[in-house]
Amino acid sequence: MYDNPRNFINILTQNDPLEPSIVTSLAITNNFYQCSISLPPYTTPAYSLFPCSSYPLPNSTFAHFLSKVPGPLSYGYLMLNSSFDVTIPPIVKFNYFSDSTNLANCVASMKSIGNVLGTETLKPYKVWQTEGIEGFEYLGQPLPNNRTDDASFEKFCKDTVASCCHCHGGCLVGKVVDGGLRVKGINALRVVDSSTFPTAPASHPQGFYLMLGGYMGIKILRERSD
Repeated sequence: MYDNPRNFINILTQNDPLEPSIVTSLAITNNFYQCSISLPPYTTPAYSLFPCSSYPLPNSTFAHFLSKVPGPLSYGYLMLNSSFDVTIPPIVKFNYFSDSTNLANCVASMKSIGNVLGTETLKPYKVWQTEGIEGFEYLGQPLPNNRTDDASFEKFCKDTVASCCHCHGGCLVGKVVDGGLRVKGINALRVVDSSTFPTAPASHPQGFYLMLGGYMGIKILRERSD
């Protein structure tokens, strides 16, 4: 079972409010993906955005800078919690950053976000006019100040990790389903979604899964007519 780890920082923008936008910028490298999102204040916890319900609520618009590790190489497991009661959720563990390469990629990505924070473009959003990445009013945990301290960045990655909502790999071809996506040992049941993929195919993979569904729908209809 796989899930792409998401790490992030949030900067409140009381001095210069932002217009809410889903994605304001996107950067893709071989080792990490990054994007920035501008969001309005809200009064109830955003469980899909932040990893825990105790996260502070923003009192202004804020910028959400996030990093996603592609792949990933780290993996966990998916197990039934009950073999007879479908209302009981399964046991899911992703083991984020159990692979050292994924952790190193997160460190590199968050340092890159630190480079962005140090640019002239973001100076208007600082509350205190200081140099580098300081001077911003953070919502939640800020980036480590010492950019050469990899251990601090590794701890930051582990402390702030959240789901990118791109989990996959729970019904892999060859293990759970066959080449036609039929569940092994069960008649007339197929799985056609992200769980059949060993890796997430892109930064926003929804299109791939929709195309897979369309392809399999046509394939099933053709098999019935043969």
